[in-house]
Amino acid sequence: MGTPINLADVKAKKLSNGFKASRFNTKAEDKHGNLLLYNTYTKRFVSVPKSQRDAVESILQNPDGAYIDSELFQYLLERGFIVKKSANEFRKAEMRHYETIASEGRLSLTLMPNENCNFRCKYCYESFLKNHMKESVQNGIIQFVKKNIRKFRELHVDWFGGEPLTAVPIIEKLSKEMIEICAQHRVRYSAGITTNGYLLTLDVFKKMQACRIRTFQITLDGLAHTHDQVRVRMDGSGTFEKIVSNLKSIRDNVKSGTFVMAIRSNVTKPILEDLDRYYDFFKAEFGNDPRFYCHLHATGNWGGNTVQSIESTFCTNRDIVSALQRGVEKGVNVYPLYEEHLADSVCYAAKRNNYVIGSDGMVYKCTVAFDDEYNQVGYLDEDGNLCLDEDKLALWVSGHESSDKKCQGCFFRPSCQGASCPLVRIHTDQSACPPVKTYIKDYLRIVAAQSPRIEYVQENL
Repeated sequence: MGTPINLADVKAKKLSNGFKASRFNTKAEDKHGNLLLYNTYTKRFVSVPKSQRDAVESILQNPDGAYIDSELFQYLLERGFIVKKSANEFRKAEMRHYETIASEGRLSLTLMPNENCNFRCKYCYESFLKNHMKESVQNGIIQFVKKNIRKFRELHVDWFGGEPLTAVPIIEKLSKEMIEICAQHRVRYSAGITTNGYLLTLDVFKKMQACRIRTFQITLDGLAHTHDQVRVRMDGSGTFEKIVSNLKSIRDNVKSGTFVMAIRSNVTKPILEDLDRYYDFFKAEFGNDPRFYCHLHATGNWGGNTVQSIESTFCTNRDIVSALQRGVEKGVNVYPLYEEHLADSVCYAAKRNNYVIGSDGMVYKCTVAFDDEYNQVGYLDEDGNLCLDEDKLALWVSGHESSDKKCQGCFFRPSCQGASCPLVRIHTDQSACPPVKTYIKDYLRIVAAQSPRIEYVQENL
């Protein structure tokens, strides 16, 4: 027989191993000289006052030389900025990867009730060859949900297109049935919609609210003179005034605080040059309404036949970061970057139980590359069977950080997991770093300026 293990000795040995700063810490300094400290694994974000900054920096540089019973040391330890030397942070990151990519508790469906559109935006990548969702596909969706809902705690539905509001009856019909199925099985139901906003009248908005749609993404590409150059109807006419009129009507007539309206701008150089005026417009119309957010995104070459006409006007992600900083300085309600970027930069397409279902029953993983053969991962039949090509599916949901060595030691690993854009990795065999990682210090300052998620270390701690 071997020598019996003395648990007291084991415990003492673990304690004697001491402490270290977490490899997932990142930091920046705000304009007041306060230290901004964020951990990508625990998702804790704190602002350390200037008076406490040296003490915190000293503890992080040499945890074993600090007084471990001090309140400040314990504060950092509880929030994961300091960990035991025996902690295997690589293994913890692997566990987070499994939890996120497998996403076993949540089923996410992006449904396309109409793949055609009433707009012809110049940067649009869609071909508009398909129209309203077939009844057989609608039946298949309901049967699929019925067969599989017991496996999940939540069903989330995103309505996409084309333009989904050209198919309101389909949205209403499917929503009603899916909500009822979830209620029967005590499964949480949530929904969002991406729409150009042209058909989002007050009456239609109320119908969407009845469908339990709570998040809306609508695009305004700057003010009328830039928006109407790019986001036009099929006949080439402008759309800005109609969209803004719809938004004002919702703002003035809907008192509920249960929805979020993300006003996205696909930014080009002309929009960037006139951004201060756009911010002034946004503040004047929506600045006092916390339900409305300003969401900036760099316009890119996403494919399509008309994008070449505006490609020379594209700006960079660095431009977007600077634009966000200007927005915060002007008091604009910027889209919640903490949840969207810092805490989770994993693309929906990388998650196992996330599917895009086209109007003809084709199943995709990504909403940007519909014509890409790798993205066409299967089909849904009328009986609710999801018939998938496992080889294609594996391209989207496997590998990532586990096959990319530069991801494995990265401080941002728990947030993006090498899966911020699986489409890039499929085409280049390299993981794409999200802009928030590249400009992490700037993003920390932007988030700290407006996010309620940040904690403030007490002066006397």
